[in-house]
Amino acid sequence: MREIRNNNFVRHQTDKENEPRKKYILAFEGEKTEQQYFITLLKYRQKLCINSLIDFIILKRDICEKGVSNPKHLTNLLLIKIQEIKNKQISNITLINRISNILGKNNIPKEKFKTLCDLYIDIMKSNSFKMFSIDDYKKQKIYIYDVLGNDEELKTIIDNYISELLLFHDITYDPEIDDICLIVDRDYDSFSEEQYDYVKNTCKDNKITLCISNPFFEFWLLLHTENILEYDKNDLKSKIFINNKLNEILGKYNKSNYNAEFFVQHIHTAIKNEKKFCENIGDLKNEIGSNVGDLINKWF
Repeated sequence: MREIRNNNFVRHQTDKENEPRKKYILAFEGEKTEQQYFITLLKYRQKLCINSLIDFIILKRDICEKGVSNPKHLTNLLLIKIQEIKNKQISNITLINRISNILGKNNIPKEKFKTLCDLYIDIMKSNSFKMFSIDDYKKQKIYIYDVLGNDEELKTIIDNYISELLLFHDITYDPEIDDICLIVDRDYDSFSEEQYDYVKNTCKDNKITLCISNPFFEFWLLLHTENILEYDKNDLKSKIFINNKLNEILGKYNKSNYNAEFFVQHIHTAIKNEKKFCENIGDLKNEIGSNVGDLINKWF
């Protein structure tokens, strides 16, 4: 995971420069729908009167992470990132992701470095993490060349970016001030009860704010409409039903590219409607609802 930088996310200058700048670091299960919503929300932060003393960082998936969206996996990724920041270290996961990003920037087909992504998956599954001191360039360099094997073409590309690869350019994070937020779906098909309990308890133990939409993030989008209370709760369990309603509202709904501006303009309606459904993180395991609005409401 790496950060998206955007001026719209950054707090505006005020006279209260001595106040701590609270930072919200946002990580999503979905690669497109949630990210598009929050980027749009923060684009309109001034118009919506979101607190100017808050900084926002949105974490984006790296190439090797694409398609891997299980909340348990994402929780473990956040734990690695917290450890890196706290101990000023770089993990082998971060190094692999940086390599994959550089190769992607150089238009190298993913098939060419598929073994890198396979290694990434193996490390995540086996918890075989290595941590490097940010000053231990020699060991980092040896590891980088080792994972590239004997592929001279890839090594040549990496040689041109080696200084960037070895830089410690991570985010700052103070657990006493800042808030890391994991925003996921309660997808019964891919998020088991055992995994739910693991994610909930791990987030609590590590001061990560967990936001759940049950059944899907599209339910949170539908909360932005006044007539959601007219729908049968059993219908709201169906992704097909929710998507059909979003299609009716927008004319066309595509989770990869939709009119997010429509929804953020009705953010206060969504926060109000959410109160009529479940917001408790424990009960969201089985009950329809969301606590995304509870998070966003803290920003005003």
